[in-house]
Amino acid sequence: MFKIGLIQHARLLSALSRLRSALSRLLSALTIKVDRICMSSNLFTLHHILYGLDRIFVSLSRLLLPCKSNSSSANKDLSIKYVILQLLLLCFLLAGCKQNVKEDSNAVYIIDVDNQPTTSGVKFSSIFKNFKLVPLETNEECLIGTITKITVFQDTIYVLDNFIAKALYVFDMNGKFIRSIGSRGQGPGEYNRPKDFAIDEKNQQIQLLDISRVITYDMQGKFIKNTSLRNSITSIACLDGITYLDHHFSKNRELLSYLDDSEEVLMHLYHPPFEIGNITRFSRNEFVQTANDIKLVKLYMTDIYSVKDKKMEPFIHFSTEKELTIDELTKLNNDDKPDAFISSKFIGADMYAENDILIKFNYWFNATNEIFLWKNDGNIIKPNYFLIDDMTGIFEFGAEYHCGYKNCLVTSFDASNKKIELLQKGIRDNTVVVSEAERSAMEKVTDDSNPVLIFFECREKFKK
Repeated sequence: MFKIGLIQHARLLSALSRLRSALSRLLSALTIKVDRICMSSNLFTLHHILYGLDRIFVSLSRLLLPCKSNSSSANKDLSIKYVILQLLLLCFLLAGCKQNVKEDSNAVYIIDVDNQPTTSGVKFSSIFKNFKLVPLETNEECLIGTITKITVFQDTIYVLDNFIAKALYVFDMNGKFIRSIGSRGQGPGEYNRPKDFAIDEKNQQIQLLDISRVITYDMQGKFIKNTSLRNSITSIACLDGITYLDHHFSKNRELLSYLDDSEEVLMHLYHPPFEIGNITRFSRNEFVQTANDIKLVKLYMTDIYSVKDKKMEPFIHFSTEKELTIDELTKLNNDDKPDAFISSKFIGADMYAENDILIKFNYWFNATNEIFLWKNDGNIIKPNYFLIDDMTGIFEFGAEYHCGYKNCLVTSFDASNKKIELLQKGIRDNTVVVSEAERSAMEKVTDDSNPVLIFFECREKFKK
């Protein structure tokens, strides 16, 4: 009997040892995850729970060791009390987790909106280490009224103006005009009003969204085919040869679809618990094509999603107790003018841009909140006001970034904007440092010129 008891003790000790080893690996992985995200109180609570289990395993292991003296028996009595105390604490921690865990809390980054700290006096030079001015060439073939979208692909700049010129233009990295993609009209390869475009890297094609169809061109602008759409689409993106479509207004609560064999196939990936209708009409940069995936960014949603391989996963989750309720969203959808309740609620994110180093977006909670998130270490900077422009001197209220490219964020200014005159004066006075090529190009910019692009090169880490 004594021998059997020892064998049982040994087996139990061995099992506890294996459990503790697995728990240690999980704790290590979770510690890395917590350090990377820096934001989730739920993860920290889980970390403490697992650590408590680890301590209980240690205490149980000591209890199962044979007693050799009275002092050992006394120590074992203390260990029993210690285990009971740890179990009570563990139950308390578990009870505290009940309401705060979100369904989408498995996002890569989790931001505690209600408690996100701010940083005072953040300068452009703390985030960017350099910039490059690219005035776009102006001639009769490429007159741009308003830039709707910019994409930089393989050292080539694609500019869409769907308001004035209603055209897609291609420039090199110095702003020299190369070609137009398609033209306005009713014939093959012609369009009425291009709403959006995307680069299909895998197939080396350009997909242009024109009201109720997608027009496909090769990279030189040669027409390939038309694809008719059954639904109203506002945004388009391509990844791994798949063309994704964003349903901006959807009465069926569908957000995404994709093109398969030249026919639109609905992706039932996300169904908001309310009719989308018009409430997302204020979003900007809502369907963003990055190097590795596509980001879906909508106002009135608490997640920024990553779309890839015909799947949709939460990428950034906004944890807040000020989320709009279903009733409030329904009321907002039916009203042209939002009620006062919206000013104290989390409204969502927009103006998203991402490059190899940095993620930049705004979220709306009481006021506009700029967020700069470094991908290498998860560090988040939220300026307490707009960035202080100590580089170009022309951004009083922050910049709207059209896109990211390599380690840069890209923004633009209309040549008629008075800020361009201020920039030109700074260049002449040498208070704004640029290359000779940039200086020469900026001297030629007038009120009637095409817009000026600015490529801001990001720092690998925030400079304090």
